[in-house]
Amino acid sequence: MRDGKIPFEVFSGGKLFWQHIAENPSAAKTFDLAMAQINNLGGKAVAAKYPFNKFETVIDVAGGVGGFLREIMIRHKKPCGVLFDQQGQIERAEKLWAHDTIYQPHAHRVQLVAGDVFDVSTIPPPPSSSSGKVAYILRNILHDWPDADCLSILQSIRQCVTATDASRVKLLVIEPTSMETPCKNIYPHRLMSDLLMLAAFGDAKERNKQQFEALFGATGWKLTKITPSNGIFLILEAVPV
Repeated sequence: MRDGKIPFEVFSGGKLFWQHIAENPSAAKTFDLAMAQINNLGGKAVAAKYPFNKFETVIDVAGGVGGFLREIMIRHKKPCGVLFDQQGQIERAEKLWAHDTIYQPHAHRVQLVAGDVFDVSTIPPPPSSSSGKVAYILRNILHDWPDADCLSILQSIRQCVTATDASRVKLLVIEPTSMETPCKNIYPHRLMSDLLMLAAFGDAKERNKQQFEALFGATGWKLTKITPSNGIFLILEAVPV
């Protein structure tokens, strides 16, 4: 780090974190298992506490194989789900949602879509077949990226939302953050997560309220509410402006 190098890239022989995952099936499997454990630590608490039933459609952007989306489907019977991620992730997700006994019972309510969060043309827009409320979810995503990439991600999603749809769309950013409050008791975890982002991705980090407001404001969103869960995550709600 003192030499300006990203620690993970030193370990991987110069490969970016996501490149390493894409090229190594064993690493991808380990990553999926790690994300499942993070879901156990905090995702389930968010799915249980937040009122997802107010949405007709929940779009989990860069949602991996869909562990968090599955928890939403289990606890909330109204919304349908869209799982959006890169092709490799979606291919692994297809096997789970088709055959795994935990995923399969909810598969009829979930659509799997492959694409790139940096390519607005591939991000699912709000469904045109109904006028119901829509949530775009970014869970544990923005802290993986430096500000410039976060701006691109948020702008890509915003561009999917037309003026006609704006009133029915909400963005939910779900992350540990670097905020001292609420939930002061998990602040040490937030600091550790910040260090992990630095080690894995370089100029990535947990962010505070003012930093999120700046990102949202520069990309056509407005932060309207911050809700603690019963786990490690805060839920930041934003609306199109």
